[in-house]
Amino acid sequence: MFYVFVVNPQIEVLRARFSEITPASINRAIATLGPADARQNDAVEVRRELDLRIGMNHFLLVHRMYTITMHTRSLRLSCVLPG
Repeated sequence: MFYVFVVNPQIEVLRARFSEITPASINRAIATLGPADARQNDAVEVRRELDLRIGMNHFLLVHRMYTITMHTRSLRLSCVLPG
């Protein structure tokens, strides 16, 4: 939102509020556009950043667990199968 005001402060910024991605919810949000709130915009940015960080940490954890599991399996197979 900040960037719009820097580029052109005359542009009116409105916010569509919806909590689910369905045609009915999106149409209702478009029909009831409201003024943008800087604090709410900041909260959305924080949630987005947290989602990215938590998602990345989750991905790395699952990837490590998978790598360790596959490495352990290959070690077991190399002990069982001849050379």
